Amino acid sequence: MSKINIIYLIPELKNPTGGAKVIYNHSNILNKLNNKISSQIIHLKKKLSYKLESSILKRVNVLNNKNSGWDVTKMKVSKNFKPSTKWQNKNISVGINLNFDYKKDFIILPEIWSHFAVDLDLIK
Repeated sequence: MSKINIIYLIPELKNPTGGAKVIYNHSNILNKLNNKISSQIIHLKKKLSYKLESSILKRVNVLNNKNSGWDVTKMKVSKNFKPSTKWQNKNISVGINLNFDYKKDFIILPEIWSHFAVDLDLIK
């Protein structure tokens, strides 16, 4: 049996959330279990152009905006993000890209990002 890599996708967080804390704990436990399982956390953040676009649409109060919400094509991997040690003291493995090996990677998405499974072509 080949090694299984469990990958959590979560937003880059400045402040702690209960869900993020649980994910960090899960990933840490999985990495300590044995040599057949590993875990990574990939933090995603909005591209600057996406932040500006969202901000402008909010300010002009576009009520019929059908492009609200998370758009994976306007996101990028936060390669250098490390959560604050004030609320997270685990040694986590951080992923740096969205290139998955479908034979060994198991991807876990937050519920709000469930459409990313289709957008990232994860359903195979």
